[in-house]
Amino acid sequence: MSDSWTQWYVHDFPDRALRLLLEEGENLHALIELADPSLAASVDARNIVGIPRSHLDDRHRERRSDLWHRMFRPRRRSMLAHTEHQSTADGWIPFRMLHAMVSVWEDERRRTGEPLPPVLPLLLYTGRRPWRVPPAVPAGETLSVTVPIRVLDLKRIDRDTLRASDHPMAAALLALRDDHETLPRFRRTLVEAARRIDGIPAGQPGRWRQYMRFLYGVVFQRRPAAEHRGLLRALESTINPIRREEATRMKGKGGLKITGSVRDVMRESAQTAVSLVRLRAADLGVDDAVFGASDIHI
Repeated sequence: MSDSWTQWYVHDFPDRALRLLLEEGENLHALIELADPSLAASVDARNIVGIPRSHLDDRHRERRSDLWHRMFRPRRRSMLAHTEHQSTADGWIPFRMLHAMVSVWEDERRRTGEPLPPVLPLLLYTGRRPWRVPPAVPAGETLSVTVPIRVLDLKRIDRDTLRASDHPMAAALLALRDDHETLPRFRRTLVEAARRIDGIPAGQPGRWRQYMRFLYGVVFQRRPAAEHRGLLRALESTINPIRREEATRMKGKGGLKITGSVRDVMRESAQTAVSLVRLRAADLGVDDAVFGASDIHI
């Protein structure tokens, strides 16, 4: 079990979690199906290959918020996919994506000398407010450049659209879409997403863990701490018993007591730290039973 999957959900969720999922061409293909079904139909998911960051210029390589893939299409030129996630409506996104596209085009021209490949700029937006950023980049008083960004405004996507896809990526997005809903609504969505993800074939345990950990991230990072235990029980009760051992590694009844002058942010950080230790108990050599037998006092 890679360390990246035991650490990502603590920091920068869901940005890092989505990035790890979307590094896989098959998962990116599922996202493109939601944004542009006709384009997705022309691309085989097996022919989507990530572009190593070493192939990008030094300035662009330092950016961590976006991904680049090359998509090979039969009897047609390959094209590039530039994917970015945003949780706030940043008005500079069209400029940033255009700048990134020009940067990668320059690199492609230097390396291959061939005609510049077309680029699909794809933005997954998970903010609560509607995305209303204009696609035009102002360039002086009389000129503007329009960047044809495909925007997936997750909170505004109809649930049935996500349910229509049998891909686990759609199930993960469904849980993230409803992360702000009432507890009964979110619990139903979480169980539905877990049931669909649990349908991943037994021969793909790594893929199953990736998506299941994403659901744990939604619970721990998007829902109040008072709801965690009940939501975890609902999540675990949905999982196939053969796989339940992996998911129940976080099970425990110990309490967390925080004393002293501690602000809400520090209190939440302490709760998150304890959750991480519980998740990695086996990797750290910690007996999982200690969480049910002892309280933790900070």
